[in-house]
Amino acid sequence: MQLERSRCTAPQAECLRGGEVTNILAVLEEKTYLDDWAASVLADPVSKEPRRLEDFSFIDGVLDARVYLRSSAGFKEWADGQAHYEQWESSSAGYRDSIEAYLREIEYDAEVYSHFDLSAPIIDVGGGSGTVREFLAESAEYLSVDPFIEAPHQIPPSKAAAYRCLSRPLNFVAGMAEFLPVRSETFRTVHMRSMLDHVQVRELAVMEAWRVLEPGGSLLVGLSLGGTPYGGSGAREPLTRRLRTWVGAGLRRIITREKDHHVWRPRLQDLVVLLEENGFDVGEPFWQSEWKGRVVYIMGTKRLKIPRSA
Repeated sequence: MQLERSRCTAPQAECLRGGEVTNILAVLEEKTYLDDWAASVLADPVSKEPRRLEDFSFIDGVLDARVYLRSSAGFKEWADGQAHYEQWESSSAGYRDSIEAYLREIEYDAEVYSHFDLSAPIIDVGGGSGTVREFLAESAEYLSVDPFIEAPHQIPPSKAAAYRCLSRPLNFVAGMAEFLPVRSETFRTVHMRSMLDHVQVRELAVMEAWRVLEPGGSLLVGLSLGGTPYGGSGAREPLTRRLRTWVGAGLRRIITREKDHHVWRPRLQDLVVLLEENGFDVGEPFWQSEWKGRVVYIMGTKRLKIPRSA
């Protein structure tokens, strides 16, 4: 297995906030930075040894701790999917750059974060620009780790207008779920929403979540499942609704030539097994009502050690 640390460069970006176009790089220090707490939890993403800010490289002010598995199976599929996601996210393609669409997203996500308690310190793996902060206390210690290094910069105007949290400073590091650049047993909550089905090595990502959690800490995973409805658990939804979903998805891909960039389509039991085999006691699933049995959230509690078969 060959590891490759990132050496890329990033373009400048602009963002519209409050009706005023602002060069993000001009206000980078106050918008995307690492405060003293975030700087104190940094580690080498491979050795896991504690590191200081000066031990890392920076791209346009953002700490770059990405490590790639270019010669390992699945890299091309991951890289293609990541490029698609970055374009989709920065262009607001899924929301038609509509404030109303983002406000609707906030509304239907609120039930999830009313149901689960996310105790700080929190690491948001694949957290992008940190929109989950909309549901956290402003004082919560929070760090977003995402391979999309431009995530804090390339925020669509409508998204910035809808999410109040995006006007606040963000602790952000460019990094990979499989190689988290933080110290062990540092966080009380690991948040993984809509990302485990996109990573190159999901087992390693879950093992990293286990490593960085304090004993008894929590991992919250949100995921769109295969075998729907309800992840193949046996529950049924009306045939007409299933037909509309299948036909609509198929036509959209034919018309737009859109490729499914998910690298994993687990059923509910697949997700439970993944967490249990990598050190977590899994609680009851919570089905997000907006998605009618297609999106589940599961919280796992860190066990004292990961079981290993002979």
